[in-house]
Amino acid sequence: MAKREDFLAQLSGSSVLAKALRFFVMNGTECFCAEDISRLTSLPRASVRRETAFLFKIGIVKKCSLVREETKGSGKRRKTKKVRMPGWALNKNFEHLSALKLFVRSVSPVQSETIPGKLRGIGKLSLVVASGSFVGESDGGRIDLLIVGDKLDERRLKKALHDIEVDLGQEVRYAAFPTEEFRYRLNIYDKLVRDVFDEEHQVLFDRLGLVK
Repeated sequence: MAKREDFLAQLSGSSVLAKALRFFVMNGTECFCAEDISRLTSLPRASVRRETAFLFKIGIVKKCSLVREETKGSGKRRKTKKVRMPGWALNKNFEHLSALKLFVRSVSPVQSETIPGKLRGIGKLSLVVASGSFVGESDGGRIDLLIVGDKLDERRLKKALHDIEVDLGQEVRYAAFPTEEFRYRLNIYDKLVRDVFDEEHQVLFDRLGLVK
């Protein structure tokens, strides 16, 4: 399946700005430092600082602060202290926030139907189910992706998920099981599996024929 074009990048004229904007919209009002944003978007810190400054100027993001634990030394000399650092968060009072959220989500380059193609090569897939944020639950407690398959390559799976996260603009909560373990969990009505199938979800790939 061909990669979906990033319309937001085309419209803004900057793939960097598009990634930064999508990141804040998809992560609600949580506060992130520049290092976190850089790591989660794969953008250089200089780019993060430039784009967040621009988004702050037009009112989409606001300044915030967060506390992290910092450890120095080793052995008996090891000391941990709490450090307050500056950060950025989506401005919930931005006047066009509702319209912006709707637009950014609707033009995301990661739509649920493209996910099986992105997971191609990680192993022998049996089932892929989207839930959580992929069906509109941005603040829900459920996983976003249920992956079932055999001989799954953990390194390739992590790489595929990271690529999805970078394009999507947020962390993907997932669970991956071998086929037989999934069958067992399905039969005993396991809570994690029940939470996926009892609420809104979308079956993206089903080689098992178990899910209707």
